[in-house]
Amino acid sequence: MLSLELWPKAASAETTLHAELVRRGLPAEYARRTADELADHRADLLADLKGDGDAEATVRQRLGETRRLARQIAIAYRQRSWFGRWPLVASHFLAPLAFATLWLAVSFATAAGLMTSEGLLGNGHAVDGQTWRDATIAQRYCTAVALMSSFLLPTFFAWKACGWLLRRSLSRVAAGIACGAIAVLNGCFLHQTLPCPDDPTLACNSIALFVGRISAADQIPWMVLPVAGTQVAIVLATGLAVLWHDQRRRQQALLAADGAAVESAIAA
Repeated sequence: MLSLELWPKAASAETTLHAELVRRGLPAEYARRTADELADHRADLLADLKGDGDAEATVRQRLGETRRLARQIAIAYRQRSWFGRWPLVASHFLAPLAFATLWLAVSFATAAGLMTSEGLLGNGHAVDGQTWRDATIAQRYCTAVALMSSFLLPTFFAWKACGWLLRRSLSRVAAGIACGAIAVLNGCFLHQTLPCPDDPTLACNSIALFVGRISAADQIPWMVLPVAGTQVAIVLATGLAVLWHDQRRRQQALLAADGAAVESAIAA
């Protein structure tokens, strides 16, 4: 299982189980509840071994050292979910496949919706199976579809998919790989407007792969690289936001755990 720490923080020699669970990415409420249950179990064991002169060492041997126990609990938490058991499969294959499917579905759905709007698209001219429209209208059509499928959809999907995978697998590496794969795919899918060879006032819309565009064209149009780069960058930025949000969540949970530990010490 992957548990690479981005922005690692040095752990103190003395640590609580609650804090260790939070550092490993477990939800704050789950970590607190688990730590409380084990604290009660530890108290019961100490009560049962009250006559034993080395009761503390016996309990520590039964329950295990704090960091080792936290690691075992984190592994058990990941095993509850298929995404936690197979984070690399989810990040390398499932997330990109789901995104590609949604990208095509949203592109065609948006195109179908726009085609019903006569005021936006106007009447097209079908020639040899290809629909040609006024170049300005075709560019407007391309911009609308690209905005929906190549910018809004990837941002939403990357936020949800990477966050979901991060919560289930507790692996920032898996979430980062999924985000990178989605970003590459988003950069490869391009909406384009092609001018009519017989009439420069007409154009048609199509979907192209960036890789195929590079190999097929003698010269890459000046705007292809910036558009593809922007589509990649917006997904990567979303992934970084997910990781930053997770780091903030862990830091806030640790601060809450430290505060609770101080209050308990004062009360004792």
